[in-house]
Amino acid sequence: MVGKRGRLAILGTGIGGLATAMGCRALGIPYTLFDPATDPLQGGAALTLWPHALRALLCLAGRSRLPDWMEPIQAGDVRTARGCAVYELPLEWMERRYGLRPSCVRRVDLSTWMWQELGSPSILRLAAEEAVHVNHGGSVAVRFSDNSTRLFDGVVAADGIHSRIRSQYVGDEPRSTGYTAWRGIARSLGSTNPLRMREYWGPGSRFGYAYIDASSVYWFATVNHSLFSSRRIPTWEDAQHCLLRLPSEVGDMIQHTLVTDVLQHPVQDFAPGAPLVLGRIAFVGDAGHAITPNLGLGACLALEDAVTFMSVLRQARTYDTAFQHYARSRRHRVALIARATRLLGDVTQLENAALNWVRNKAIRCTPTTISLPVWRLLLGEPIRCLEDGVKGIS
Repeated sequence: MVGKRGRLAILGTGIGGLATAMGCRALGIPYTLFDPATDPLQGGAALTLWPHALRALLCLAGRSRLPDWMEPIQAGDVRTARGCAVYELPLEWMERRYGLRPSCVRRVDLSTWMWQELGSPSILRLAAEEAVHVNHGGSVAVRFSDNSTRLFDGVVAADGIHSRIRSQYVGDEPRSTGYTAWRGIARSLGSTNPLRMREYWGPGSRFGYAYIDASSVYWFATVNHSLFSSRRIPTWEDAQHCLLRLPSEVGDMIQHTLVTDVLQHPVQDFAPGAPLVLGRIAFVGDAGHAITPNLGLGACLALEDAVTFMSVLRQARTYDTAFQHYARSRRHRVALIARATRLLGDVTQLENAALNWVRNKAIRCTPTTISLPVWRLLLGEPIRCLEDGVKGIS
């Protein structure tokens, strides 16, 4: 295992950064958390964790069961804008294969829980610009917000899709998809239905939701820019107009969401193929391989990254070896998911009615002998935590 005296700097305290810290803690490797934000654990709406990612979380936390507030989704499907069934999610199959069902959680709840699992460590303020400098001897200097510096044996960049570290050392930019997303959490719905996740597919627009608990629902909406003149970026008012044709539960959720809590952002990703490691800088989560949110796999990949990083740190003798093994282990999988989520977005945002009909018909006619292997590919092999390493991620 990598020498315990080699300290790592983890830049960014989102899901990927905190998960990496949990792996370091499990191995007894010292680390320091950094973030440029004044309140880094706050913000965001919610996220979906598929069962393979929940197993990764348990592995990192050294636990055998999830906290009670992570409630399993009991039903899930895809429907047309008119409410006609297209596809039912194989949740029972997922439970048999992975031992768990997916769960939807508030981002702040998950971040706070992970931070508390770490023992509530200090999070130091990172400098706003050029915060990392690689020295010729292999060490990495990290600059604080007060311009003081500290040397580390390695850096994990986990500072999101707009990563300053990636911009500084890789230099590429996220690419556009041509549609915008809105996200929010509807509260006090008072539903007695089982916890459900669902998507409605309309022409050039989608609306999806997942229950967090019996009274709170996380939802998202996406709308193509091409639906508007000059292909302009639509506003929330524009989006609501596009969603009027959907079933009434969509309007109920929007009405139970404070306008000030609705988040808007362009849907972007990184083209696959960029390096996941540069010397002693490793990129995890969106900083390394931001994907479109069309399958809700972004946080899942970040948890996978952390488990893989934990495994290579356990097995390698030096950070140089561990970082290179991490890059080789993750390269093909993250590229696969990036391409799959990009393609799914293109297919589900179709505007042509005839193409939408063909798409829906094809999905309805797809047998489980085809659909379940696709799910196995997307979710990967079940993660098994063993004393001699973490198996099941590639």
